[in-house]
Amino acid sequence: MPMLATKLSAAATAAVRQAMSVASVGSCLLRHHVRFPSGHCVVAQPSSNRAAFMSTVATAKNRKAAAADDTVPTLIIKDDCLALNLPGSGSGSSIFHHVWLRDNCPCPACIHPSTRQKLHSSGDIPTDIQPIRVQWVRSNSDPSAATGATSKRKAESHMFAHTDAADQWVLEVEWPAFAFPSRGERAGNDNAQADAAVLGDTEPHVSRYSASFLRRWNYSSPNRDAIHPNYLYPDPEPWSGAEVDAQGHLHVDYNSLPPIEQLLPIAASSPAAAPASSVADRTRHLTFPPVTSLPPHILDRFATHGLVFFHNVPTNRGDDYVETLAKRFGHQLRWTFYGSSWDVKSVAQSTNIAYTNLFLGLHMDLMYFEAPPGLQFLHMLRTNVKGGSSLFLDMLHTWRSFVKAHPRDVWQPLTSVPTAFHYAHAHHAPGDGPHWLARQHALSTDEHGSQMYYAPPFQGPLMPLPSGDVSWASDPHVVKAWYKGMRAWDEHVRRQKMVMIDLKPGDAVLFHNRRVLHGRTAFDSVQDGVGAGEKAVRHLRGCYVDWDEFLDRWRVSRYR
Repeated sequence: MPMLATKLSAAATAAVRQAMSVASVGSCLLRHHVRFPSGHCVVAQPSSNRAAFMSTVATAKNRKAAAADDTVPTLIIKDDCLALNLPGSGSGSSIFHHVWLRDNCPCPACIHPSTRQKLHSSGDIPTDIQPIRVQWVRSNSDPSAATGATSKRKAESHMFAHTDAADQWVLEVEWPAFAFPSRGERAGNDNAQADAAVLGDTEPHVSRYSASFLRRWNYSSPNRDAIHPNYLYPDPEPWSGAEVDAQGHLHVDYNSLPPIEQLLPIAASSPAAAPASSVADRTRHLTFPPVTSLPPHILDRFATHGLVFFHNVPTNRGDDYVETLAKRFGHQLRWTFYGSSWDVKSVAQSTNIAYTNLFLGLHMDLMYFEAPPGLQFLHMLRTNVKGGSSLFLDMLHTWRSFVKAHPRDVWQPLTSVPTAFHYAHAHHAPGDGPHWLARQHALSTDEHGSQMYYAPPFQGPLMPLPSGDVSWASDPHVVKAWYKGMRAWDEHVRRQKMVMIDLKPGDAVLFHNRRVLHGRTAFDSVQDGVGAGEKAVRHLRGCYVDWDEFLDRWRVSRYR
C-alpha cells in the first residue's frame, strides 16, 4: 500500500499501526487523514489490488479529546462510489457515486463562471470512472498546492466558488482525463469523434466539493429529511375553512410593504421617465428585486397555504396596483388572451359566467391551458351590491379527506381517466370544436398540491382516446365509474366548510390557482341605497403569475 509520510515519530507509527489493525470492510477502502502530535499527516491512496483497510480518526494522544474542527471527516472508497460522513449532517454515511461527482464538478472548467451553466452533458462521463486520488482538505488550503498540481490546475485555484465560508472541510478528488463528445460543434455527425479528441481533457482534472455543496445535493443520506430542507418545493399545509376561522389566514397591510419607488430604477419611477401615465405601464417589462420586494414570511405563508389577503391596496389607478403587487411574487405577469390584467364585472351578453351576477361555483381558472397559471390575484376596486361573497376551499385538504373517506374504486378513476376542459366561445370555437382545449386528469395525488384540475363550467365531454391507448377507452364500464367518482367528489366538496369573505374596496386576494378553489355567491344587480343615476357595480381587477415564477422568488428568499 503506497503511503505519503515524512519523519514519523514513534507515536505516529503507533497510531498508524492502530489504524491498520481495524477489521477489513470487504472491497471498500477507507480514506482519510490521520493527524499526529507533530502535525504530520498521512494520506491513504488506493492500492493496485483495491485491498481493503480501515483507519481511525483520532490524535495519537487521545482520540476523544480531538477538537471537532480538527477531526478529519472519514470516507470510504467503493468500486463505484464514495461513502462519506459529511460534517454537519449527523450520523450515518452518505453515498456519492463517482460518475455523479465527476458530472457535478463545480469548477469553472465544468460550470461557466458567469452564466453558471453546465459545459458538458451527463452522457460524456464514463460510467465506470474511478478517482485517482481522494482526500479531505481544509477549506482555507491552497488548491494549487496539491501534490502534482499542474500549471493548469494552479490557474484554476478559484475552484472554491462553491465553498461556504462556514465549511471547515472540502472534498478534493483527482479524476483521469477523458473526452467530452458533447462539446464538439459537429456532435452527432461524422466528425464528432475528431471534435471530441480536441475538446477532451489532456491531463487529470481536480474537483473540489465543499461540505455544504455535498449536504445540499445529498441524495442518499438516511438523515436527509432532517438535515436537508425541501429546496425544490414548499411543504404544503392543508387547511379547512374551520381552521381558517379559528386561526386566521395571513392578512397583510399593503402599507407595510416596501414602497414601489424603492424597488424601481429612478428612470422608471420618475413621472417624466416615459409618456405612459401609469406605474404599471412603465414597469410592465421590468422586474422587481427578488429579495427586497416582500418580507420572506409572506412568501413562506403563501407557499405553504396558497392563500393571502391584502388590505388598503390603493384603488385610484386602475390596474397599477394589482400588477405591481403581482410582480412582487414573480418576475413577469402571465399574459393570456385576456391581456396582462383584466376586469371582472357584470356585463350584458357576457362571454364568461364570471362576468355575470350569477352564482359562480368553485373552480380553477384556465384549466383548458396545457400549463394553467399558478397564482391568481384579484383586487376589489369597487362594490355596492348585495351579495357577491368570495369563496375559497383548499382542494388539497379536501382531496386527502375524500380519499380517506372513500374506497379506491371510487376515487381512482378521477386520477386516471383524462378529462377535457375547453373554452368554446366566439373566435375560440371555429367550425366543430374549440381552439382552447386541454385534456387533464381531474384530480391528483401530487404531494405538492400543484397538479389538480377542477373547473366544472369549462369541462367538456370525456374525450375518446387514440385506439392505441387502452388505459380506459376499451372498457365502457370505466366511464360509468368516472361519473360515480365525480358525483361522490362533488358531494364531498359541498359538505366542506369554505372560507367566505366579503372583499371591500382596497382588499386584494392572492390564491394558488392550481390548489385553492375559488368561487362567488350570486349578487343583486340593483342595490338598495344606490343614489339616483348611480349604477350598482362589483368591479375587480385581476392578473396571473406562473407558479415557476413564484418558486424562483421563494427559493431565492429562502436560500439566499
